[in-house]
Amino acid sequence: MERKTRILLVEDHPIFREGLHMALSFADTGFEVVAQARDVRQAVDFIHSHPDGVDVAILDYFLPDGNAGNVLDSLKSFSPRAKALVVTGDVDHPNVRKLAGTQGVAGVISKNVQSVELVQLITAIMKGERVGASGVPSQTDWVSETGLTQREVEIIHLFAQGKDVKEIADALFISPKTVYRHRENIFLKTGTTSTVELLRYAIKNGVL
Repeated sequence: MERKTRILLVEDHPIFREGLHMALSFADTGFEVVAQARDVRQAVDFIHSHPDGVDVAILDYFLPDGNAGNVLDSLKSFSPRAKALVVTGDVDHPNVRKLAGTQGVAGVISKNVQSVELVQLITAIMKGERVGASGVPSQTDWVSETGLTQREVEIIHLFAQGKDVKEIADALFISPKTVYRHRENIFLKTGTTSTVELLRYAIKNGVL
């Protein structure tokens, strides 16, 4: 029998933590929640006592006694093969975005993610992929070639899904004004002047 992916949940809000637990515990997901922690101390205690017991750690960034970075430090030391997925309500916070690029973090996603999407993201992570805040696999090469940021790539994907500015703002927990600013930057970098032109450009260049 194939071993299930072992998951550590680190989240200080009981309702959200239990919701994640339920979403990931269905028999056909191939996942097993091996521990839950409400703060850094509980998470670190589990990691120290089970150094080979975690495949994926799902971490809220803001915790009562620290942040996801503190848990990640222990993962790197005691469970270097484990992958971390940060789930936060503020994906645009400077410290969150800084953590997104560190070793061991497979992605940073919004708490607005649907349970079905979360299962897909964890499956992708276990295959060695990185994921972005809207659940879009990272387009690292494409980003480096065009000068677009990962957030801008995510917004392009959301436009491609037919979402308008308000819907994108809601999905990414940012203001419509911020979405408009990102869109203008995207137009400038890609030499396009409309969403239709942008999507044609994105398809032509392999991002869609």
